[in-house]
Amino acid sequence: MSVFNANTEAVRNYPVQPYHGRIALFRSLHDLVQKLEDPTFGWGQYTPTPIEIYDLPGDHFSIIREPNVNVLAEKLRVCLEHAQKNVTHP
Repeated sequence: MSVFNANTEAVRNYPVQPYHGRIALFRSLHDLVQKLEDPTFGWGQYTPTPIEIYDLPGDHFSIIREPNVNVLAEKLRVCLEHAQKNVTHP
């Protein structure tokens, strides 16, 4: 219970600041109602930059199980490759 209380306190006291980097949002196709209300699931309020949205087959839990996890892995691979290409090396 002490860990739960500490996490709750941390969330309550964290000073939220805008994030200006690239954000990729992986969503399940199952939850259509929430997508209609806010396609960014609330993340849009934390960034002035457009969020890249990737819709995945399944629900919140089955997107990380076969066969849906294969789609997630491929989309994540593409995002990571894109990020690697845009990293400035000293």
